[in-house]
Amino acid sequence: MAATTRLAIEKAEAVVRRRSAAEPPGELVLAADTTVVVGERILGKPANVAEAADMLLSLAGRNHIVLTAWALLEVSPRTAAPECGISRSTVRMREISRAEAEAYAATGEPMDKAGAYAAQGEGRRFIGAITGPLDNVIGLPMAPVVVALSRSGIVPG
Repeated sequence: MAATTRLAIEKAEAVVRRRSAAEPPGELVLAADTTVVVGERILGKPANVAEAADMLLSLAGRNHIVLTAWALLEVSPRTAAPECGISRSTVRMREISRAEAEAYAATGEPMDKAGAYAAQGEGRRFIGAITGPLDNVIGLPMAPVVVALSRSGIVPG
């Protein structure tokens, strides 16, 4: 959890560093990072199609954890530490054959996804169940982010 939160904060800080100190007061940067954990192993984004298929097979028939951390950071003035949060969901994958994993990996969809699947895309067919927020698995847990934004005076429409 700490590593996922650290990565979200580092992403927000990288954007803030590129912004000018002359930016309007109150401008905010929102960044997030997602980690997939199966057993003791953390799965990032696959480096190639073969690794994507192997990741999918390592999740097949098992539960894994999806952690999405977010960080909200004010650009100017930099007076406060980032506001952060993390959400957790448990995903149960159905059994997946090597042929299914390889065919899905070959589509390219899993190549920029932690754990090598997209719950909002064709990867959803491998999911048996999700316990916890679906939007956390898809990419951004909206409920806590909306609350944090509203504390900063931003009410998403």
